[in-house]
Amino acid sequence: MEGSRVFALEGLDGVGKTTAGEILADQTGGVYLYCMDRNKMRPYRKMFDTAPVALRFLYYLTVAFNTYKEAERLRQSGNVFVDRAIASTIAYHRAFGLEESWLHLVPDCILDQIDTMILLTVNEGEREKRLGNRSESFGNMTFSDLASFDVAQSIDREYRLLCPEKTIIVCTDNKSPQSVVNEIRREINL
Repeated sequence: MEGSRVFALEGLDGVGKTTAGEILADQTGGVYLYCMDRNKMRPYRKMFDTAPVALRFLYYLTVAFNTYKEAERLRQSGNVFVDRAIASTIAYHRAFGLEESWLHLVPDCILDQIDTMILLTVNEGEREKRLGNRSESFGNMTFSDLASFDVAQSIDREYRLLCPEKTIIVCTDNKSPQSVVNEIRREINL
């Protein structure tokens, strides 16, 4: 659909990306897309989880490229809210020490696809509480997901450096999901 946009919902686990994305898509007639939905790379996630950072980056770059293709297909019918796009791949791997030279492998089209990056944040205590309330969360988290607690501040900093000119930051501390969505909608004029 002409004029449709791709919104990347980014941030650490537990900030509210999935909830906000699903509500945004529902309330605006858009489409919610989690990066692993229908992604043919999903079955290999655990295999790459403990791999060296460069190899893990290549795996997630492939995931991001598949997500890019799916988002372009879905964009034909309206706005797309992508839960974890290429920004997560870059931010997480930079925080885990990926050498900058590896980032030259990211095709410009994947970053350029993102019209607006919505970076959701929450204080660390609240994030841990939210994840603890999800009984399946810690059981489904990969080794690198759990390790992200140790480098959370670095990941957040990397997100903020990625594309500041098209990033909005929304803190979800002590806010209902609907109030977060309302704030996002005001920020992106939707």
